[in-house]
Amino acid sequence: MIETRPISGYLDYVVTNAGQVIRVTGGKGTQPGLVLRPRVWGKGYLGVHLYRRGDRRRFLVHRLVAAAFLGPCPEGHEVNHKDRDRSNNTATNLEYVTPSENQLHANRSGGGSAGERNARAKVTDAQVVAIRAAADTGEPHRSIALRFGISKTHAGQILRRQVRRSAR
Repeated sequence: MIETRPISGYLDYVVTNAGQVIRVTGGKGTQPGLVLRPRVWGKGYLGVHLYRRGDRRRFLVHRLVAAAFLGPCPEGHEVNHKDRDRSNNTATNLEYVTPSENQLHANRSGGGSAGERNARAKVTDAQVVAIRAAADTGEPHRSIALRFGISKTHAGQILRRQVRRSAR
């Protein structure tokens, strides 16, 4: 069953537990009952523009839903999508967590940026395994670094496990 709640400070709008933002009053160029069409903003989150007294402000949908259905965000917390799908803004899919809990959840569910999932990764997970195997056979770090196109320092970090592979 769809439930609606008002958006604090923006009485012309309500948010639903299904993750929709609806304009409830008519206004200049709009009509009541209009479901706002969210746009994808930074990092894949959905956002909408809300208007109040002619001023436009940008809001992330998951934060509006969480504030309405979970209550105010505790200090030092952020909204987590339980299923890691940033477009699923249903109230039951959202929770407040600390930033470290959110990162831990991302890493456990395959959404973190460890290993080759990191945009700055220089080698793949398979290459990390091969680098460590080459070192186990006695191949010098310099030779390993040249073969894989990385610095000797980076090869050493991989061998000392100071850089991580993806958690699987």
